[in-house]
Formats: sequence, structure tokens, C-alpha cells
Amino acid sequence: MEKPLCRKCLLSEMADQQALLASVQELIALLPEEKRADDQTRAQRLSQCRECSHLNDGTCGLCGCFVELRTAKAWLHCPAVPPLW
Repeated sequence: MEKPLCRKCLLSEMADQQALLASVQELIALLPEEKRADDQTRAQRLSQCRECSHLNDGTCGLCGCFVELRTAKAWLHCPAVPPLW
């Protein structure tokens, strides 16, 4: 049986995606600290992504990224027009 699409879910909120989440967290840890968004900024960005209609199964429906990775990169912004963050 195919699992339903999880709207409004981040990888960290899906029990069946913990291996993928671990990989994303490893990639975040590899980012140089000066290129990583601070914890408060990441939390704020993730909160905005969680409310976005383009969030699907932990990814952004506009650009296809894992939102937990995109929000960790200080230099990136939301791909929506206008950007949410």
C-alpha cells in the first residue's frame, strides 16, 4: 500500500524518514559554521516552511529541496515569490 503524501511534515516529524533525516543532518554538519544559519534562524525558517502550501513530505514543492537542509544554509532564501524568508 502506498503511503499518503505528508503535507506540512518535515523529515524530523516522519518516523519512516529517520535514515534520510540522518543523512540531511550529516550534510548540515559538514557546512562550514560561517555558512550555516544559526539555530534561531533555522527554527524561524522551518516554522514558515511548515505553514507553506508547497511543503510536501519534507521537501519544497517549488525547488525540490529538503527544507531542513535549505533552511540551514545561511545564504539561501525561500524560492517562493515573494520569499517567505
